[in-house]
Amino acid sequence: MHQIVRGTTELASYIIYSNGQLTNADGDVTVSVTDADYNTVVGSGGIAFNDPDLGKYTFDLDPSYTSLSRVLRVQWDY
Repeated sequence: MHQIVRGTTELASYIIYSNGQLTNADGDVTVSVTDADYNTVVGSGGIAFNDPDLGKYTFDLDPSYTSLSRVLRVQWDY
């Protein structure tokens, strides 16, 4: 689990492998953020940025996500 300070912007990252090899997604990588304790959606439909590194995607968890004390779950879809 990654600890994030309340009210800050943190970078979430995700790495995609296919058959043991780093690979880019075929299309957009979308991000949904939920409150893990209450299973409520905090934000959805965000588009992750493709990092210059092959297969690595990042998403900014800005203060709109981190303003309250809660456990966040980030789901990546591609």
